[in-house]
Amino acid sequence: MSTCQWDTTWDVDFDQITCVATHCYDIIPNNELSHNLRAEIQGTMNYSSPLRLPFGESFEYRCLEGLKFAEDPSGSNDSFQVLCTKDNGYQFPSSFPKCVANTTCILPSNIHSTQKHTDTPLETEFTNGEMFNFSCSNPAKYLVNIENPDDISISISSVCQWSTKWYPLPNQYRCRRFACDPPNDPPSDSGLELIDDGNPILFGEMAIFRCKEPWVLSNNPDVNGVEVLCDAETEDYAPITWDDYRCVLTQFCTQPPPEPPIGGYFEKEVPNK
Repeated sequence: MSTCQWDTTWDVDFDQITCVATHCYDIIPNNELSHNLRAEIQGTMNYSSPLRLPFGESFEYRCLEGLKFAEDPSGSNDSFQVLCTKDNGYQFPSSFPKCVANTTCILPSNIHSTQKHTDTPLETEFTNGEMFNFSCSNPAKYLVNIENPDDISISISSVCQWSTKWYPLPNQYRCRRFACDPPNDPPSDSGLELIDDGNPILFGEMAIFRCKEPWVLSNNPDVNGVEVLCDAETEDYAPITWDDYRCVLTQFCTQPPPEPPIGGYFEKEVPNK
């Protein structure tokens, strides 16, 4: 307050007074409809716009309940602060983030040529948290992590992240052979058949061929089959000559007559007993 003096002057020298701003005072954009985003002052939506705040204080934009920022890779953030500054007023972002309930991923089209995934079309959208499996197209090969060769898997489940990216990424893996291809069938006249449990025959394991019961190998009647090594060095089976292995029916004598001939008798003899 300044008082007019008797000498017609004021008791305050207005030339020595300068007005300075101490607060921000501006319109607060309402993004609730366009971005599912609303402004809050000290945890409440009760404020007037233009908003007056002292320099150094801030207010908050927050997603509507249950929503998150679509652009946030972690999917954990739902609010941000707007600071009131002395030089530039409210520090609004250049573009406001949009709040969403879910994000979506598209199946990656750059899957390595030796990999395969389910028959789901590539344009199919997955919601964050959903997954798809991919594996090597050749069942004799396993997936190996490029950066960690000890990370070996038959198949990988890749999960759609909030960031709309997949993790783990299929191109982090390459297919490497750890087993032989399914063996060829032996000649049909050998009488041998593969014992197949549906699993690849790994390096160092055996492909097992058996004679049908009660057949046995002609060159070794004590066994009824043959095993062939899956060799890691050649990535193939050890050579085998199938002509050396033939299944034959176990030799049985016919049953003796129910009664011995007149005047005769039966005597049973067991060899080596």
